[in-house]
Amino acid sequence: VYGGAVQNPKMDYAADYTMHATTERWNEMGAGEYGPMKAMMFGRLKFAGPKVEAMSVMGPFEAFLRLPGKIPGDQACPAK
Repeated sequence: VYGGAVQNPKMDYAADYTMHATTERWNEMGAGEYGPMKAMMFGRLKFAGPKVEAMSVMGPFEAFLRLPGKIPGDQACPAK
């Protein structure tokens, strides 16, 4: 899924996260099949950043991930 052009190429490792997953995996998390914690444990979601900080916001992040599952859409990427 394309998220737009990089606006600040220098990552602040004390506060920033990067996450990578296939579109299929994002869709599964959005549909509520499993949460981000399980996805990371099984290698479905790759994560880099401050793990302790991320664990403290896992609940809101999981709720955020479920929003796309409630909105109709397609798999088109405007950047391609």
